[in-house]
Amino acid sequence: MYAALGGIIILAGVMYGIMHKKAPAEPSIVKEIMERRRQRRARQQDKVDHYLLQYENNLVSSSSSSSLSSSLYDPINNPAVTRFNSEIMRHTPCSFAKRAHIWACALDPGPRKGPDLEDQVMGCIPAVVKFTVECDENHLDGIVFEIKGEEYFNTLEVFGDTVRRVLTCLSSHDPWEEDCIKDPYLDRRGWRYQFNDTYIFVTTFCPLYPPHHARHQFNIRDRCYILLQPETSFGHHDIGADHPWDDSLLSTSVRQRIRQAYKDRGMEYHVPKARFYPMAPMIVPGLEMNDPGVTWWVPHE
Repeated sequence: MYAALGGIIILAGVMYGIMHKKAPAEPSIVKEIMERRRQRRARQQDKVDHYLLQYENNLVSSSSSSSLSSSLYDPINNPAVTRFNSEIMRHTPCSFAKRAHIWACALDPGPRKGPDLEDQVMGCIPAVVKFTVECDENHLDGIVFEIKGEEYFNTLEVFGDTVRRVLTCLSSHDPWEEDCIKDPYLDRRGWRYQFNDTYIFVTTFCPLYPPHHARHQFNIRDRCYILLQPETSFGHHDIGADHPWDDSLLSTSVRQRIRQAYKDRGMEYHVPKARFYPMAPMIVPGLEMNDPGVTWWVPHE
């Protein structure tokens, strides 16, 4: 009896100790990691706030400055918005393009070999940050870079190099410090362009693409375009998840109906057979539907 009672007392003591045992002190390495994350997030937010303030200041200065300044700093009220909407968005077979809400930055750089292109892209970064902050809540569909000058697209390889320079410049100034262009797996499945914690679908247009091509830009001959479309835009327009070509989905898939509309207009584009595929090679497609895309992320000169 006493032995049994003693066993119960010991067991009760053990259980009490377990229930009231203090949690081990947080290892210093965990504290260090958490502090680094906190500092990085604060640094990211400081950069975003800086760009947003710069955006507002740019709007004030551009209202009383040159037309070039307005085209760079005011993404809503500049001629590039009208040109892109009236020519490309108006004539494309895409069902939601005509009602899409687009911002734009009009670039008029000097010689292609010089630094003007990157300098002007940097001037647009506050506008791109502002766009990414507002795109989801305000249902914005894209911000487009308009680059004037035939020397920026006189061959498809040169156009690819122009795309690389614009996307690289943006990526290197990403407030979230992701710099996605430096990803060694850029040309593989899983990579997506991102800026300011926003995943972006990149579409390009230039005069080299013929009328039967989905990237044809109709009557605009002296400039090219790089459209950054936040992936949230697809959700706002009920585009749905990506899938291979499937005629049986015409009644239920907005995405499939858009593909069919392009085909009916003689502008059919390549649709990968797999549900998941590398995105980067499709940013600058070949001149014909089955031509390989340009490896724009690799400098060609």
